[in-house]
Amino acid sequence: MQSQLSSLLIRAFVTCAIVLTVVQVAVARASFTVKPQPTWVKKVVPSVDPAGTTSSTDSSSTRILDDEQTRVSSSTVERFYHYYQRVDSTAGLSDLSQLRFHFEPSYQQLSIHFIRILRGRSIIDALKASEIKTIQEEEDLDQQLYNGTLAAVVFVNDLRVGDVIEYSYTITGENPVLGGRFTDTLYLAGAEPIQESLIRLVYPTNRRLAIKNDKTDLQPTKQSIGEDTEYLWYSKNVAPVPYDDSTPDWFNPFPRIILSEFETWSEVVEWALPFYKNSSLNNPELKAKIEEWKKLSDLPEKRAIAALRFVQDEIRYLGIELGRYSHQPTTPEKVFARRFGDCKDKSLLLSSILNLMGIEAATALVNTSVRSSLDSWQATPFAFDHVIVKATINGKTYWLDP
Repeated sequence: MQSQLSSLLIRAFVTCAIVLTVVQVAVARASFTVKPQPTWVKKVVPSVDPAGTTSSTDSSSTRILDDEQTRVSSSTVERFYHYYQRVDSTAGLSDLSQLRFHFEPSYQQLSIHFIRILRGRSIIDALKASEIKTIQEEEDLDQQLYNGTLAAVVFVNDLRVGDVIEYSYTITGENPVLGGRFTDTLYLAGAEPIQESLIRLVYPTNRRLAIKNDKTDLQPTKQSIGEDTEYLWYSKNVAPVPYDDSTPDWFNPFPRIILSEFETWSEVVEWALPFYKNSSLNNPELKAKIEEWKKLSDLPEKRAIAALRFVQDEIRYLGIELGRYSHQPTTPEKVFARRFGDCKDKSLLLSSILNLMGIEAATALVNTSVRSSLDSWQATPFAFDHVIVKATINGKTYWLDP
């Protein structure tokens, strides 16, 4: 018992040390700059005086303008965000007096352009760079997932009811796991009304782009800008979308537009295949275990069960999903050596083990919530939230979740 307790404590210590190291590396790389907005951005202001707009009924704040612009180039993706919001009540003060700009420092850079308070005809500079705090934000800690996301937190001083706050920032960088290809989802409405919404995309004309609408008929205006095409989606008086906790996970009530350089699901498969090649598992200890399982029985079913139980019970569920490892699995040898991994890590390990035992197996990407409605989506690697194993034993197909 004492040796088991000591082993557990050592494993917990090692896990904490690994996570702390990851966090320290992320924070060390984390930085933000304060600089003017990029020159490619189109200047957008509300069509009416922000001070003269009427508030929504019983609202804490009013979203006067949502201005979101993206530029895709051969080397990176820049996403520019610009908002006007008015404080309508003391509850709105709580919402808007603290701003958070999220980014993943392993591949993204944050640039804050300005934060202004519009009070009557006065414009007050509310951006104090020395007071901005960068904090670690891990929303999936309860699921044992660490993705390295940081937030630059801004506490806006002297914000009052009736003030309009205007702010803008840019996040530069795209997840390297995509291999330079582009995909994104544009949401046109949310839980609150929006008086004006503009979404702009500047995209290379010589690159493919599939566009699919979901619960909206809004079409973009298009024009050529040099070697790029500009897409512009504009709407006014956007109504809030009713939503409650009883809405099933597979149903998305929000109007959206899915953009993807992946035109078909077969292209997504081609993208994923290099990540999920079964390994020859050049680890003496693991190979010895596989030989043990082979000796247990001549029946492939029993061998598969032994391997499945090992991966389920002996490989702890813990995901360190920084950068490309949000979607690319860690090598099976490394997963076995450190005795932890997330669903894609554990599935690739199990699939590799089964193949070495002569059982045909491969990983499968799945979406655990939308189910068959996934068929209506535009193809994108970001459509999946889980990985399992498909195994064929004696002509029968088995789906295994390690």
